[in-house]
Amino acid sequence: MSDGVPLTFDHMFNIYLNPEFIKELSGKGKQWLSRAMVNMLIIDRSIHHTEMSYLEDAIGMAET
Repeated sequence: MSDGVPLTFDHMFNIYLNPEFIKELSGKGKQWLSRAMVNMLIIDRSIHHTEMSYLEDAIGMAET
């Protein structure tokens, strides 16, 4: 972001889960993005209930 503010989970996942973006990814690209999302979610060794929808999105993307 140009103002120097780091991306939030909401902002980042809304960008990368954009259907047009996902449609253009290869199968390996979807796997990579899914793994990256899961790793970001579990970095603190817990998943907060507000992060569950992101985990579900990441798993769903990996399955497609």
